[in-house]
This record gives sequence, C-alpha cells and structure tokens, in this order.
Amino acid sequence: HGFIEKDLPSFFPSSQLLKDKKQIQAITESDLDYLNQQTEEKIAKYNTFVNNQQNAREVAKRFRIYKFKNIFYTFMRKISTWLGDTKTRSRDPDFYNGKTLINIELARQMESKVKPGDIMISRTDWFLSNMFLPGFWSHSFLYIGDFPTLNKYFDSSEVNSFYLKKCRRLNYSCTNFIEFLEAKFEAFKEYKKNDKYGYPNVLIEATSEGVHFSSIRHTFLNDYLAALRPQITLLEKAKSIENAFEFFGLEYDFDFDYKTDDKLVCSELVGKSFDKSLNFNFDIDKKEYLEIVMGRVSMPVKNIAIKAFNEDNSKKRPQELKFIAYLMGQPKNKTAVFADKNTFFKTRNKKKWSFMAD
Repeated sequence: HGFIEKDLPSFFPSSQLLKDKKQIQAITESDLDYLNQQTEEKIAKYNTFVNNQQNAREVAKRFRIYKFKNIFYTFMRKISTWLGDTKTRSRDPDFYNGKTLINIELARQMESKVKPGDIMISRTDWFLSNMFLPGFWSHSFLYIGDFPTLNKYFDSSEVNSFYLKKCRRLNYSCTNFIEFLEAKFEAFKEYKKNDKYGYPNVLIEATSEGVHFSSIRHTFLNDYLAALRPQITLLEKAKSIENAFEFFGLEYDFDFDYKTDDKLVCSELVGKSFDKSLNFNFDIDKKEYLEIVMGRVSMPVKNIAIKAFNEDNSKKRPQELKFIAYLMGQPKNKTAVFADKNTFFKTRNKKKWSFMAD
C-alpha cells in the first residue's frame, strides 16, 4: 500500500510536529483502511491472549504497577519542579536564578573563553533542590555558541565533507554541517531566536521545562560556573551537537533514570550527546561516573568534575576533558572571580552546603 506503520506521526519530540502534519496530509483513504484492518487483527490477537485467565491476571497486575508509577511520577514531577524553582533565601526575581554572584559582565568574560562543544557545569546557592542532589555541582549543559559562531567554528573541510555526504544520502538540500542542522531540525529555528531580553541562544540544556536552548542571560548567571573542553576532533564535536539537537523538546526526567532515553536530566543530555566520543562509563559495573541512586542508574554532575580530575591530575586514563575556566563565587564580597585549575578540582569533593562557611 506504500504506507507502513513506522511512517505514522510520532508527535514527539515537539520539533517534529510540522513534519508530522505533512505526513498526515499525505495519508489516503486506502492507507487508513489498511491500518484499520491491521489494528483489528492485532486487537483480535490481544483478545485471545487476555481471554486466558492467567494472562488476564498478569495484564491486570502490570496495569496496576503502571498506574501507580504514573501517579508517583506525576507527583514527583510537581515536587521536583517546586524544589527546582524555590530558593531558601530571597533573591532578585528579575533573574532566572535570582541576583547571582556572577553578573552579566563576568558571564560575557566566561563566554569569551569557551567554544562550541564545550561542557559547562554550574551551581547557584540557596536553591532548595540542592539538598537532594549529590555533591556541590548541580547543573550541566552544552555550549554551542550563537549562529555566526557555530557557522564559523565548524567551517572545515573534514566536517563539510562528512555532512555533504550525509545530506546526499538523506536527500536533503544541504552541503555542510550548518545547512544539515537547518534542514533536519525544526528546532534550528528556535536556536536562531533571541531570548526575551534580546540575548542570542548559545547553549542547550535540560531543566524542568524540558530540553531547550538558552542564553548566557538565562543560564550563565550563577554563583559558580566552570567550562571543560572535550579533547576530540572537530567532526566528533559536530556529531555531538547534532545529537543534542535530536534531544530538543524532550521532557525532563523527574525519574532520574539514565537508562531511559525518552526523558533526560541535564547530565544525561551531556553524557548522551557525547556517547560515541567520550567515556562516561555506560557500563555500571565500573562504578565510576554512573551510580545507582534510589535504585536507578544516574550520573551526578559532580562526576563530570571528578572525570576531569582523574584524567588531568591523577592521569587515571588519557585526557578527554581539559579545564578551560572556573568562575568561583565569593559570597562575602558578593561577586565571583576566575580561579585556577587546582581550585576547580577541589570542588569535586566539596560539600553542597560548604558555601555557607565561605
């Protein structure tokens, strides 16, 4: 019939909606008749299965478990969102994180030091959610730069040659990496927009709002901020940014389960964007960067700092993450200063409430 079930619209992530709409419009009446017939045949099989009493009990049991997990997840989502937005000390409501120790001038200085593909980690004091996160660092994200920066940075023969071939293979009207992103992802239009303050989107992150693009005005303004550079090829960085675009629009994973891919937390977005080029130990038996937390596989943000230390100071393995910069908050002076690599590495074991003694 020229139409198979995998062509049905996914409606997920949201960036695919326009493409899905075109697919829907292309469906003919004969296609619908065919799908209806297929569905009736499946229902008949299911009816035969559940008519068996033992099978019916198992189905009922699994449905109760699913229903409980769904209710629990909804509850955790509301609680986690509230925790993530609640501060234990009043701060300027005009800013996403309150009025932080890192101001916009310092944020611009930090941005001048980073490049597309850099991994960044951050922390803002006084957020209630910090109580429930292991370690000092609480957030991670991927810096990609604004459109002109991204375009210039990946203008290389290696990257352009790879994506020209990929464009041809997928029958896209593109000749390089940037054109490929624009052709493949509806999300690219969102990326090219400015935020409500007029700042360009320069990073992708996973927050309670889901996976989205953001600006330095929104995300660089913290109390502590660090940048690490993956020691990989330019092409590998391009592929990692492509992976990150794939995740755009996914929901935040309030279940904090690294083994699932339909929802992501911040460190999952980073780890899975670089899943072909960086070693974050997907093998849980190694028990280094992935951990079992509340019965689930997770990667706390602090482990990104630990990985950088292991590869730099202790030379535990070949270096994959290179220290670039660290803005360290100074609560007593109500500002932040750039600190050296060794000072940054000390944060890997820093207690979550240690800032109260600074």
